[in-house]
Amino acid sequence: MNRKLLFFIVLIFLIGIGVFVSFSFKAIHKKIVNLGISILKLKDILIVEELRDNLQNTLETAKNNLLFLSNLTSLKKLITATNPEDKEVLLKDLREDFLVFSQTHKEFFQIRYLDENGKEVVRINREGDSFYIVPSEELQDKNHQYCFIESIAFSPGQIYVSNLDLNMEEGKLEQPYRPTLRLATPLFTPKGTLKGIVAVNIEMKDFLSKLEEYNLWLVNEKGIFFAAPQPKLLYQKSDIKFSPSAEEVSKGIFFNPGVSPFLYTYIDIGKRRWLVGKFFDVKEIAPLIHTYQSDTYRLLIGFAIFILLMVFIMFGWYHRIKEKENIEREMRLAEIGRLVSTIYHDIANPLMVIMNMPQLIKENLKECLKRDLSLEEKMKILERVQKDLDEIAKAASRQEKLIGEIKDTVRGRFKPLFKEVDLETFFSGILESWKKYVEDIKLELNYKGKLTLDRDRFERVFFNLIKNAGEASGGKASVTITSSQEDDYIKFTVSDNGPGIPKRIQKTLFKLGATYGKKEGTGLGLYIVKKTVELYRGKITCRSYPGEGTTFTIKIPKRISNKKFI
Repeated sequence: MNRKLLFFIVLIFLIGIGVFVSFSFKAIHKKIVNLGISILKLKDILIVEELRDNLQNTLETAKNNLLFLSNLTSLKKLITATNPEDKEVLLKDLREDFLVFSQTHKEFFQIRYLDENGKEVVRINREGDSFYIVPSEELQDKNHQYCFIESIAFSPGQIYVSNLDLNMEEGKLEQPYRPTLRLATPLFTPKGTLKGIVAVNIEMKDFLSKLEEYNLWLVNEKGIFFAAPQPKLLYQKSDIKFSPSAEEVSKGIFFNPGVSPFLYTYIDIGKRRWLVGKFFDVKEIAPLIHTYQSDTYRLLIGFAIFILLMVFIMFGWYHRIKEKENIEREMRLAEIGRLVSTIYHDIANPLMVIMNMPQLIKENLKECLKRDLSLEEKMKILERVQKDLDEIAKAASRQEKLIGEIKDTVRGRFKPLFKEVDLETFFSGILESWKKYVEDIKLELNYKGKLTLDRDRFERVFFNLIKNAGEASGGKASVTITSSQEDDYIKFTVSDNGPGIPKRIQKTLFKLGATYGKKEGTGLGLYIVKKTVELYRGKITCRSYPGEGTTFTIKIPKRISNKKFI
């Protein structure tokens, strides 16, 4: 094959890989954005559910407390008493009972008893964290107030719930604004005679502040914002538009798509319906997208460096090839092609994990959102999602390590990550995966203790030696691995009964690009083996005779100073 044609074929192949990776990363980016939106939607659903349930529980508790007040003994006796002196004593007892109750129920800023004509008989006010009994001369006539008018029409035991509005005193809005919810229940004598109502005022400011803390909004039954993510919207008429394509994404919670999408749910209090929701801010997923984009872009940059390095190596080799015979040039370019193909497969596998896993996660989340699951079940699904995201990170890490080895090979620099390894456990754990390359492997470990080394690189040392023996013998070699201690060094030997290596080849055996006896050798394996052993301040030698097999001897220090544990 013409050397120039072969050169340009390999160059086009590299460019094709670059184009493939570019489009792949665009697809990955889109999937990560969709995944982020799904996670954010689920997070917002959990927040809306929790605050909705908290409000409903708060109001149920308030109703129970109101019924308790309406059944106080002092109040029951007061509404049936006829003697003025008895009434005065019972009225005093009722004031004290209301005051004691208010001091342990600070969510009520007013507790009142109004007679059948709407005039306040007893009123407890809160000022700051203190409560006091309002003097008789300051009590007001509330017969015109809608809360009184509507609640006296209720039957015994029924509870009236007012609109959510701003509190008024003596016909004027209280300053600063105090969002208020009123609950009331009518009082009847045993004979069924109406004797007024008991009413409580709940200050909603703390709850509404909590909504705003989570960027939620609340619209009352009249369409007025009582909680809003933007202060300018507060107490203004809402112009929220609902889409006919809104979908229920969880029990009672809906997602409204459009230019400004939002989640919302309804809270029914008595005959009132409030709307609680959250505008969907895509910017909130920016940190999530940035995290996974960073990993992806690092991989892309690393791959670009790899392509540039390969192009650089190709040009270097191409100029060297021009000085040799045509057959040597073709063999060298063929080696480059095999090297690129091998590394491409190593890169493609983790890349497929990164591309496909987000789609699987998105489908799981979509299924989760359509089911009526408990909060605990949803959190378990989120944990599984996190594990899948970890798989993406692991795949990116594998890519980064591979590209790092390529860069180390070209630059001649290796950065070890040491850890303590038990040799017997090390070999027994990986022996089975090596046996497919040779006919048999025997272990003769005279030293079985622990050693400080970079496990992944050390595994590749033995893998390369065993794989080389298998490829050179057509898979028929028998390999023996030994270990022993010599003074402060640990010695390993890897022997085979293969065809051996000619003496002239042994001189250049550990140089970059050197290969012998293999159809698809890249010339990287033994070069990396030698660099790895030297990394441990050790030495590797080869003894081989044609027809008698080959023995590689590795000696490394038992202890390495300045080691770094992980």
